[in-house]
Amino acid sequence: MEKEQTLFSVTQTSEKSNRGYPAFQFDAGAVRPVIASILKILDGDYKNWDLALWFNSFNCDLDMSLIKALDTMPLEQVLKEVDKEKSPY
Repeated sequence: MEKEQTLFSVTQTSEKSNRGYPAFQFDAGAVRPVIASILKILDGDYKNWDLALWFNSFNCDLDMSLIKALDTMPLEQVLKEVDKEKSPY
């Protein structure tokens, strides 16, 4: 699933074989489809813990973190903001 960019993992810095999958990527036991859309837009700009922190950081345009926006805003609006952050000009 990671190679297809449908979700991402984080690893311990000392042991790359221990992977964790941030829970916000899942809904009712399945990967949220919007995660793949976001990862496709970002195209590898963030990885591992940088990506997890990016999802959890406050976004001024959304007035909340991306994680919270995924649960409270229309997905089209969230994806538009992600795209805008990727290509700010």
